[in-house]
Amino acid sequence: MKNKDNRAKYQHTNFEMETSTHFPMLIKTVQMTDGPILEIGSGIFSTPLLHWLCHPTKRKLYTIEHYDHYLDFAKRFQTDWHEVVAHDPYLPILPGEMKFSVVFIDHSPKKPRTRGDDALAFKDRADYIVLHDAGPDSENIERPSGAILD
Repeated sequence: MKNKDNRAKYQHTNFEMETSTHFPMLIKTVQMTDGPILEIGSGIFSTPLLHWLCHPTKRKLYTIEHYDHYLDFAKRFQTDWHEVVAHDPYLPILPGEMKFSVVFIDHSPKKPRTRGDDALAFKDRADYIVLHDAGPDSENIERPSGAILD
């Protein structure tokens, strides 16, 4: 019965591999930097990846999540250097002046805020902003010349 209960918690979670297409950009930006990382919206693939990329140096990682089923999963990775925080989407994310090397945005695109809204909110507080699932046709968008992965 316990396994059935555990599976029920993740019934709305997407386990498809196309949900990890952001890995090359995310890994590259983490490797190029050494400051704190902010993950807005946890995920089955991204949260463990970021956690283990930060683990060797205990690099500060903040994971912010609204949905209980993702929050429950993300909290499995919480440590003294990896904070996992429940967040009300109607409130600003980490108001103040804290700066980040990488801000990874992969939360639900539903209102009150879009991923683009959050990218704009952190444009002056991050060295790099990585957006996942930026739009329905995002795979057809050409990258500008000089992009990190060219």
